[in-house]
Amino acid sequence: MMLFEKRYNLERMKVNKDIKGLLDILRRNPEYDLEQEVYRALKEIGEYAVTFLISFLKMKTNDPVRHDALALGEIGDKRAVAPLIDALEEGDYILQRAAAAALGEIRDSKAVKPLIQILKNEHIMQKQHSLLSISMTVVGALGKIGDATAVEPLMQVLENNIDFKLGRVAAMALGEIGDKRAEKSLKLAIRKGDRSLKEDAREALAKISK
Repeated sequence: MMLFEKRYNLERMKVNKDIKGLLDILRRNPEYDLEQEVYRALKEIGEYAVTFLISFLKMKTNDPVRHDALALGEIGDKRAVAPLIDALEEGDYILQRAAAAALGEIRDSKAVKPLIQILKNEHIMQKQHSLLSISMTVVGALGKIGDATAVEPLMQVLENNIDFKLGRVAAMALGEIGDKRAEKSLKLAIRKGDRSLKEDAREALAKISK
């Protein structure tokens, strides 16, 4: 942390509530440890940071606003849920993916139906191998939220993606939710999937059995 403080003086930026400066760091530096320090500073700034980030998020442009969405997820304030859902529904692929990830971190059940709707969008699902794909992020977010409403859509994702990485993410998400309805799809994955999927499906079944 001392190295980052020397380079960026994060403490001063936090005291001055320099949200733009902190976001600039996120946009220019991909270092994970530094990102975490910036997210921590934004969280400590509190309400002012949340209000500022939400106002930026409403611009719905792509890469810069992506960091605003991710920061809101790290802060975890439920006031961000509605604007993030809006970004999920109306943003481009980059912003949609960031909004989905943020909603998974906040874990509010209000996000479940909009996330499921993304899975029903065939145009998005056909892009699952693209770098801009959001399908795996959405599935992971549904697993983190843990709402049983997502079980059947996730079962369908698993059964339709036995041969793809998305199937593994769906199996893990079903394990996190822990609903017994998922057992049928997980057993199918154990029969038909590759070694990695079999392992994930067995682990998910073990969680459900507890």
